[in-house]
Amino acid sequence: MVGLHLRRDRPRRGLRAGVSRPRRSSSAFHRRGRRAAMGEKQPGALLSEREGDDGRDDRGHRRGIRASDRREPAPLRGPVRDDLDPRCGQLRCVERWAFPHGRARGNRRPSPAIRRAELVRRARATRPERPMSIYRLEPRVQHYAWGSTNFIPDLLGVDNADRRPYAELWLGAHPDLPSRILLEDEKRPLGEMISGELPYLMKILSAAKPLSIQTHPSEVRAREGFARENAAGIPIDARHRSYRDPHHKPELLCALTDFYALRGFRPDPTPFGDEPLNTLYAKLMTMSRDEVDAELGPIVESLGDGDYGKEDREYWVLRCHAEYSEKGHYDRGLFSIYLLNLIHLEPGEAIYLDAGTLHAYLEGSGVEIMANSNNVLRGGLTRKHVDIPELLNNVVFHGEAAQILRASKIGPSEWAYRAPVKEFELRRIEGGHVDTGDHGPEILFVTEGEGTVEEHLVSRGQALFVPEGETYHVQGSLTLYKATVPR
Repeated sequence: MVGLHLRRDRPRRGLRAGVSRPRRSSSAFHRRGRRAAMGEKQPGALLSEREGDDGRDDRGHRRGIRASDRREPAPLRGPVRDDLDPRCGQLRCVERWAFPHGRARGNRRPSPAIRRAELVRRARATRPERPMSIYRLEPRVQHYAWGSTNFIPDLLGVDNADRRPYAELWLGAHPDLPSRILLEDEKRPLGEMISGELPYLMKILSAAKPLSIQTHPSEVRAREGFARENAAGIPIDARHRSYRDPHHKPELLCALTDFYALRGFRPDPTPFGDEPLNTLYAKLMTMSRDEVDAELGPIVESLGDGDYGKEDREYWVLRCHAEYSEKGHYDRGLFSIYLLNLIHLEPGEAIYLDAGTLHAYLEGSGVEIMANSNNVLRGGLTRKHVDIPELLNNVVFHGEAAQILRASKIGPSEWAYRAPVKEFELRRIEGGHVDTGDHGPEILFVTEGEGTVEEHLVSRGQALFVPEGETYHVQGSLTLYKATVPR
């Protein structure tokens, strides 16, 4: 960069209109004219005098940089700091300006616009283009029969005229239904864009009907069961398979609407006797069909058409009986409604389910996060595969009141739902937020409002994937949930 003072007065003889240069001696001017007449290259010619150049930079300003100064890269002389914003390459401040090829006598310091343009030009010439580091993520939908027909479609802004159930929205890299990264001209599975394995799976769950009575295996039992079924030659996608991967599946659910669920054994006595829990539950779950009918029939019939609310067990007994009992027989999953804690979560409240915790989601919508597994061991209230022996081998028989989790505030606009696991942590962000970059791979999902995450404009129902260690800013009036790995 040569120090030029660009005059704004009228153009002098020998230059095009609008182009000016420092005052020169007449001998210098005539030497330059003779070179031009002989067709020689002018080492000091202005860029605006070159063929095909209109003399303006990217901002439309006149340039005063000599063609001879376009040496790549031009070494700066003297102490200088090109303090460029690492996110966008824009000049923030410069301690001192240096001139790589000297300063013409009598010329003043170049204008700020010229200095900024030159610094940006050098940054682009010497620094490779910064690749996009935060990606739009396309969730995938599971259309299970128990799903709601409106919550997830409304969240995504899609029409569901045929009233198809939208049960779960998967955000993760599980091979059963991996989310996809949206690139300019293609969609790629999330698993192909990350090194290693994403340790968690995030879901938006919306239940219009009760889900099955179920539990999930521990890490040891998941590995053993997966290896055992592989050795038996059971296909991974077989309907009667219980272990679809070798991972445990602790999970946490945070309610987005009023949410009803069964979780863990009650500490108080049950209507089925005072035997130890493990003995009683094993007896009820291994009864013959006729014995189940004889035990449940009088109880269900005694309820009649009573006026029960969702806070009452009787309401769910009647509802599940109408949904899942068939062919004149009672579904044995009805036993569990009397044995487990019935809980009601308000929006923002959560429950944690460790391995072996017997549970069932009854109704409502929420954000769910779990270890990256799809292992489910069912014990009733379903038309899917029920594996009573494996269920009994994995259930933890301990009666206690259900614990409801509430978020802890960890920043001006961020709350965390703590769980005793290493694979995942769920957080909620409301409004502006700055992340330090000290995090693992993260998935962001917007549930309310709109705003920006770096260069991305996001709104309700949209998701982003943030690679490990990437710093980002959240701005706007929005609520988003973040799946991350605890540090």
